[in-house]
Amino acid sequence: MISNIWNLLIYGPIHNLLTYLYVLSGSLGLSTFTLIVIIRILMWPMVAKQYRDTKKVRAIQPRLDELKEKFKNDPTGMAKAQQEIYKEINYNPLGCFTNFLIQIPILIALYQSVLAFTKSGVTPANMPGLYPYVAQQLQATGQTAFSTDLLGLHLLTTPGSSFTHGIFTLTTLPYLILLILLGLSNILPTWVSTKIMNTQVPKLKKPGTEKSDTEAMQEAFTSSLNASTLFVMPIMITLSMVPLPTIVSVYMIAQNIVSTSQQLLVKYFHDKELRKKLTILLTSQYKKSEAEAKEAAEKLIKLSPAINFLADELGQFGKVKTIATKIHDIPFERVLKRKNDVVVALLTFDSMARDPENAENILNN
Repeated sequence: MISNIWNLLIYGPIHNLLTYLYVLSGSLGLSTFTLIVIIRILMWPMVAKQYRDTKKVRAIQPRLDELKEKFKNDPTGMAKAQQEIYKEINYNPLGCFTNFLIQIPILIALYQSVLAFTKSGVTPANMPGLYPYVAQQLQATGQTAFSTDLLGLHLLTTPGSSFTHGIFTLTTLPYLILLILLGLSNILPTWVSTKIMNTQVPKLKKPGTEKSDTEAMQEAFTSSLNASTLFVMPIMITLSMVPLPTIVSVYMIAQNIVSTSQQLLVKYFHDKELRKKLTILLTSQYKKSEAEAKEAAEKLIKLSPAINFLADELGQFGKVKTIATKIHDIPFERVLKRKNDVVVALLTFDSMARDPENAENILNN
C-alpha cells in the first residue's frame, strides 16, 4: 500500500515528467538538469521559509542559552519560556522539521527516476511506470535505445569502464573532467553555507585565558570534522561514483549547482526585502534622509555573517532584542550603551567581529 501511494503521488509524476522532458529534448542529461530546475523552483517557498526560520533561530540563540542556565533544574519552566520566545518572533519549531520532511521524498523520487533509465534491459519501448500519453510520446520517437551521449560522455556507462585502457587519454578526458567537476560541486554547498550563508555567532574566549584539555579536544575534533565535511567527504563521494553510471554523477553535479544557486538567490531576495524594510525604518524612526537611510541599510545588509541576523531582527521588529549576543566576549549590550544608537552600534559591532584583535580599541573610539 505504501509503495502504491509512493508511486501514485510522488515517484510517478516525477518519473513521467522526466521522461516527457527527455521526449522534448532528446537528451537524458539535459532533461535531468531541466527537471532539477523545475523541482527546485516548486520548492522555492519551502527553501525560503527554511532560510528565514534558520535566521530566526540564530537570532534568539543567545536568549535560549540564557534560559538553559536560568532553568537548568526546571525543564517545564524552560519549555514554557522557550515557547514564549518562539511566539514572540512567530516561529514554529516544528516548521523546519516538516519543511525538511516534505523536501526529502521529492529528492529521493527524482534520484530514483534518474536511476530508472540505467536499469538493464530498459528501452523506450518498455520503460515501466509511464502514463499512457507519455509512453505513446516516447515510443513515437522511434528510438530503440535511449540517447545517452552528452559532451563525449556515455551516460549509462560507468566512468571506471573508460579507464580500462589508460587514464590520460582522449577517451577518458571527458570522464576525468566530470569527476573533477563532481568533486568541486560536492565542496560547493558546504563552502557556500560556511562562508556566505552561516550567521552563527562564534564563541571565543577572553584573551589570556587558557583552554582546558576537554575544550582543546573538542576544538580539535570540531576542526577535524569541518575539514572532513569540506574536503574529505566530497572526495570520498566522488570516488564512490566511479563504478556507477555516469548519469548519476551528472545528476549530482546538477543538483549541487542548482540547489546552491537557489540558496544564494533566496538570500539575495531576502536581503533585498530586508534592505527595503531597513530603509523605511531608518527614515521613519531614525529621521534619516532617503539617501542616508539607503546608505545605512546597505551597510547593515553587509554585516559580517556572525551578526547579520541582528540587522534582520532590526528590520523585522524595529529594534534589536538579542542584545545578549557576544562577539569576542564583548556583548552587544555594552556596545549599544556606549554608542547609544542601534545603527551605529551594529556597524561598530561588525567592525569588532571582523577585527577581533582590535575589538576593544574599535569600541572605545
